[in-house]
Amino acid sequence: MLRGRRVGDPGRPAVGAAGRVLGIDIAPPMLELARARATDEGLANVEFRLGDATRTGLPDAGFGAVVCVFGVFFLPDMPAFVRRMWRLVRPGGMLAVTTWGPGLFEPANGHFWRCVGEEEPALFKAFNPWDEITTPEALTGLFSRAGVPGPAVVAQEGRHHLDHPDQFWDVVLGTGYRATADALGPGSRDRVRARLLAELRAADVTTLRTDVVFGTARRPG
Repeated sequence: MLRGRRVGDPGRPAVGAAGRVLGIDIAPPMLELARARATDEGLANVEFRLGDATRTGLPDAGFGAVVCVFGVFFLPDMPAFVRRMWRLVRPGGMLAVTTWGPGLFEPANGHFWRCVGEEEPALFKAFNPWDEITTPEALTGLFSRAGVPGPAVVAQEGRHHLDHPDQFWDVVLGTGYRATADALGPGSRDRVRARLLAELRAADVTTLRTDVVFGTARRPG
């Protein structure tokens, strides 16, 4: 998310009526969800573009804030990506990067991967992309390798409540786990879903771990 004027939360409350917010994502469904939310909230100053965030074609020093939320760990060269985002920040502006903390979506995460491994061993992952950068020290090191000085990095514990264990499948389809679900054949996917949800119901899993690590840096004015 790139913000054209003032720093703050997305949309008019942050940037003011004359400001602009630009959102870029490589996934069309995510853009459609974002557009629908902006419409519902009456945010006419928000634009969304389909594109690769590593090759935006945007001018350097053009934004008051550049924000990457739960996306940096998908990049094969994270320092290069953070370096590029930092170049987009104008003097006095801010870069913000958010990543997951350790143990994401536990205890459901362990059930999910066990069910996947039993159905299709080749798709089992003992390591997720975000596992590389789940601590304040790791995120601080990423800022440093990208040449971004003086970041402020904090960790915050989080919990996500499910009204029913079955709702975890919505989490699967709305996160990076979806690629694994989509890689399963229709029959295999149905069996994984049924086995997973049966396990979560039996264990009465209704709380997921969602710890977060926040990192920000301000470019000198």
